[in-house]
Amino acid sequence: MSLFSLTSLLLSILCGLLAVYIFFSSKETLYKLWSLFNGVVCLWGLFLFLASLSRIESESLIFWKFSLLAPSLMPSILLRFINALTDKDNKNFKKLCDVYAAISVILILETNLFIKNGSFYFDTFYYIKSTKAMSIWLIFFVLSICKILWNLFEFTRNEKGLKSTQATYIFWGMSVGFLGGLSVALPSYGFKIFPIGHILVSVYAATVTFAIKREFIDMKLSLIKLLIPFLIVISAVVGYCLTNFHLNLFALAGLLLGSACFTLAYVILAYANQRMHHIWAIFNVCIGIWGAGTFFVGVSNKPTIALIAWKIAYIGVLLLPVLFYHMIYIFCDLKNKKFLTFAYAQVIFVLLVNIFTNQFIGRLEYVFNSFYYHRVTSVYLFFFVIWVTVAINTFFRLYRFIKTSEGLKRTQALYLFWGMLLGFAGGTTVVAPAFGIPIYPYGHFFICIYAAICTYAIFRYQVLDIRVAITRLGVFVLVYSLVLGVPFGLIIWGKLWLFKLMGENWFWAPMSTLLILATAGPFMYIYFQSRAEEQILKEERRIQSLIQKTSIGMVAIRDLNKLLKVIIDVLGKNLQLEHISVYLFDPNENIYNQKASDKIEEEGFVLEHDDLLVQELKKRKSPLYYEEINHLLHNQKDSNGELKALVDRMQKLSASVIVPASKEDILLAFIVLGKRGKKEVYSPELLDVLGVVGNEAALAIENAIFYEESGKDWSERAHDARLKMMGAMGSGIAHQINNKFHAIGFQLNYLKELSEVSDLTKMTPDDLRKSQQELKDEIGKILTEIDRSVEIVQAIKNYAKRTGAEPQVTSFKEVVTGAKHLAKMIRKDNDVEYELIEDYPENVLLWVNFSMLQDVFVNAFDNSRDALILKKYRLGKDAQKLEEYKPKITVSGRANTTMFDFVIEDNGMGIEKHHLEEGQGVNVMYFTTKGAVKGTGMGIAMMRQFAKHNRGGLKIESEYGQWTRITISLPLATPEQIKGGSNEPKNGR
Repeated sequence: MSLFSLTSLLLSILCGLLAVYIFFSSKETLYKLWSLFNGVVCLWGLFLFLASLSRIESESLIFWKFSLLAPSLMPSILLRFINALTDKDNKNFKKLCDVYAAISVILILETNLFIKNGSFYFDTFYYIKSTKAMSIWLIFFVLSICKILWNLFEFTRNEKGLKSTQATYIFWGMSVGFLGGLSVALPSYGFKIFPIGHILVSVYAATVTFAIKREFIDMKLSLIKLLIPFLIVISAVVGYCLTNFHLNLFALAGLLLGSACFTLAYVILAYANQRMHHIWAIFNVCIGIWGAGTFFVGVSNKPTIALIAWKIAYIGVLLLPVLFYHMIYIFCDLKNKKFLTFAYAQVIFVLLVNIFTNQFIGRLEYVFNSFYYHRVTSVYLFFFVIWVTVAINTFFRLYRFIKTSEGLKRTQALYLFWGMLLGFAGGTTVVAPAFGIPIYPYGHFFICIYAAICTYAIFRYQVLDIRVAITRLGVFVLVYSLVLGVPFGLIIWGKLWLFKLMGENWFWAPMSTLLILATAGPFMYIYFQSRAEEQILKEERRIQSLIQKTSIGMVAIRDLNKLLKVIIDVLGKNLQLEHISVYLFDPNENIYNQKASDKIEEEGFVLEHDDLLVQELKKRKSPLYYEEINHLLHNQKDSNGELKALVDRMQKLSASVIVPASKEDILLAFIVLGKRGKKEVYSPELLDVLGVVGNEAALAIENAIFYEESGKDWSERAHDARLKMMGAMGSGIAHQINNKFHAIGFQLNYLKELSEVSDLTKMTPDDLRKSQQELKDEIGKILTEIDRSVEIVQAIKNYAKRTGAEPQVTSFKEVVTGAKHLAKMIRKDNDVEYELIEDYPENVLLWVNFSMLQDVFVNAFDNSRDALILKKYRLGKDAQKLEEYKPKITVSGRANTTMFDFVIEDNGMGIEKHHLEEGQGVNVMYFTTKGAVKGTGMGIAMMRQFAKHNRGGLKIESEYGQWTRITISLPLATPEQIKGGSNEPKNGR
């Protein structure tokens, strides 16, 4: 039994079992028709099996004749099956298929028009030879099946849900099965390809049965799940070819091209959701066929096999310019359908000429001492001119589209143009030997590159700048040409010289060179790539850096109108925008109004707070790119219409990008950016920069609104709060100053008494030295008390003085020291003694306002002392716990690269957990736990505002009854700021 016999038997058994199973599974017409179809396929496989077993020619031809009856019935049965599935009734076409079946059956049984004689093929069995009647019969069969499958394909595009998924499974299953079944006819036309492709018929029979039983998963998901097995099969095929064939460079290129493009086609089909994607998948299949064909050309050692391989290769290559034009026709929305029809009509004709005659492929010659190459014929030359004309026309139309388009479409078109140009240029070099030009045909290596480039451009909504892509590709080619070229050059041209120099070990020289260059290659590539991109994107990166630096300074602008004007000027001029506007939230009306625009006469739109666009900006908190949303609209199912509504809204606003200015969960404003000048695109890097600008704008807008609503900035309100605190310090100040005067008075009285009782004339030298030392000690104590008094007075002066919010070089230690003195002046009736622990680096210099940072510590110390007092009061009933309790406040800090993080912690009463939740308690203004008499709720709010104003942060943690910890981050002063300020840190003096 031959392999053909075995596959035919397996096909017959499988389809027979399916026919019986389906027949008894349901009484529906759909199931009965599918059972009948499988029964016909079963008979076809059975007669093929009997024909392959027969060793008598006449007997074998009888079985072959009966095997042709089944295909004659297939179009009629299949059409009825598809009509039952799609609920359609193609009456005229159904009558035509019925007439075809009836005439075919009669002619096959009653005449010898279809089968006259056979040949003993593959030294195994008799195979029929084609006749004119058989060819006509086969052409009608193919055309009718194509028509049925096309109707099914149209149904998959228009229908949704379960029916669409069933039809998709059936379409692809039928396509695979009929292609496999048609391969059985190839030996009848002289193609000596062993006929085992009909085993694929069983695959589609099982697939369709699986689909109509409605126990299936989505086709795309199935393809994705089978991707790894597919890659394993491809890898196994490539591995088999590499180990079992003697490969020249032409065959190797064909193998790599075929495997790569078949894989690419599979991946595209798995993720395709547009008509253009499907065409691109077919395009890659055609390239894969070309690669497979050239592989067999390269390994064939007989002209007959090489001729068949060339015919297969040209089946793929002839379709390429037509599919390219069809794809550009869709991509560029062209209207010239007549040229598309002409392109397909001529390629169908030339394909038939290529398959069924030898007029297209000329005589074969053995070239490059390696493989057989065909020569140009007049028919080949004629259609080659048409092939080139279609390709040039497509490039011309794509070029015109590039000139008139912009944004993502233009970038994608540039990728397609240069990628296709690279591929067609490389592929065309393969034609040179056919014209007698002795150029080795290795140019189709480039086809892999352009297939990948174009796939990237088609599927990605945001692609690299084409200049960057070409630069990266150029650098890659140059670097790895060096990495691979030098070692191979040593092998090819330096072999004799190396052999004389190193003897039998000459091969180590190129191998060592390859190892060294391969190790250095990635580093060379990264270095040259970064340098090249730095030059290409120099201006773009300068603009991005300028925008980012300018946005940081926006927080210092207090006038809202001036701030919005700065935003418009900075972005509008640097990005050369057609238009830009800012929409601001109005809390009174709950709407977003156009507050500023670069076009004064333009009246903006009004958006409600619950508008879909507003909700999307709140959810994303990142720039909304029109091209991305439009891409998603055309590539994803938009069941609820949200994507369509977003696209319409952005078109109404003439927005290419919308940048949200969000503060936590509040969308304060959004910036509408129009198209860029010179048809520039919004790159991913630029969108990231705009996201940062949005965050900076939110902080600046919040501050400006805060200033505008209060009538004065928060530094002025902090000054008012300090003056009120001064009132609370009154008794404390008096107490502190009184203590100092008492201490100084006590020391002076002691000196007075010492001078009265001492008779210098009667003192011994030792007594004089002793008295002199006591005098020095007492004077030192007096001076110390005076210095402390000066510090207290200076701290009071600094605290009461009006200051701006401008940052300055500030000594952290001096801030803590001053705040420590001030905290002691805030005396309370039930005051508490506490230990102050200081654990931070000496000489830490910050870039903040001295007085405002001192406010932070005074407020923190005051709150901590209240917490210590409350905890001591709570412990008052338990004498043992009260004795064990040691009140303390700790100030610690650590510096990192640019920020100084410090912590103020106490072991007081702490804060209840629900007061720490976001949007509640200490996180909102005017909240206090001290009651209306003692607290205003502004202390922590001012501390938080101060930290944010200085681009830092504040975090409060606490465990009720145990401790409270306030962590604050503030910027360190840079060397430039220290040098540009003064030699001494600012402390308010």
